[in-house]
Amino acid sequence: MKENCVALSEAAELINPRRKEGVGLVFRVSKVSYPLNPESLPEGKATSYLLKTGDVVLQNVGNPDVYLVSDAALPEIYVSTYDVVIKCRKISPAYLFLYLASVEGQKALKSIQSGTMVKHIVLSDLRKLAIPLPDKADEVYEKEFEETYLKR
Repeated sequence: MKENCVALSEAAELINPRRKEGVGLVFRVSKVSYPLNPESLPEGKATSYLLKTGDVVLQNVGNPDVYLVSDAALPEIYVSTYDVVIKCRKISPAYLFLYLASVEGQKALKSIQSGTMVKHIVLSDLRKLAIPLPDKADEVYEKEFEETYLKR
C-alpha cells in the first residue's frame, strides 16, 4: 500500500446489491445524470439495497462510472446489481467520488478490472484499492462536487 493511502475497505463499507422478490424503480450508474430524476428511472427487479443520500455508487460491469447521491429526499429506489454501493466511514463521500471520477481514480479502477469481453471489478480487488488520504477539509470537496456536478 502506498504511503498516505488506505485500502478502500478501511475507509468504507462496500455493498453488492442482490436480487430479491418484487419490482420497483432501479438506479444504474450508467443510466443517470445530475440532478437525479427519479421519474426517469426504469422499473425493474428489486434488489437488497435502497439508494440513500451520501452513497457513492460504482458501476462494476463495463466502464467504472461513479455517482454520488446528493439528493436529500429520495423515493424508494433500488440499486442495480451491476453497481456497488460504497458507504463512506472515514473519508467524505464527496472526496471519494471526486477521486474515483478523476483521471487517477479511473486509472486505478481500470487497473483492477478483469475479463476480456466484458470488463468487471471483483469486490475483493475493490476492497484492496488504495485510496489516497484527503489533504483538505471535507467542505472543500463538497463545494468542488457541487460546483462541478450540480451547478450545470
